[in-house]
Amino acid sequence: MQVSIFIPTKNAGPKFQKTLENIFLQLYKNFEVIILDSGSTDKTLSIIKKFKTHLYKIKPNEFGHGKTRNLALKLARGEYIVYLSQDALPANQFWLSNLIKSLKYIK
Repeated sequence: MQVSIFIPTKNAGPKFQKTLENIFLQLYKNFEVIILDSGSTDKTLSIIKKFKTHLYKIKPNEFGHGKTRNLALKLARGEYIVYLSQDALPANQFWLSNLIKSLKYIK
């Protein structure tokens, strides 16, 4: 696995489906999606189940931006980690390949 995409969620709403659809439409395919949900009570979990992701659940009081991202880092198998918010929408099918291409230059 070269890339781990991490998305923290809580009540992401129906637009979250489009976020996941756009991630899985990427031409670059060597990635995993890690979702850490902190107590969604809407349809977020049923949306997530439609896609091949690694879903982890935590209690809402266990969420903290830094703490949760550190947990995602421990769960990730990728060489590169991409942190994405639940309402971010990848612009096109080249989003991930363009991002990774840029990161490879930094190495």
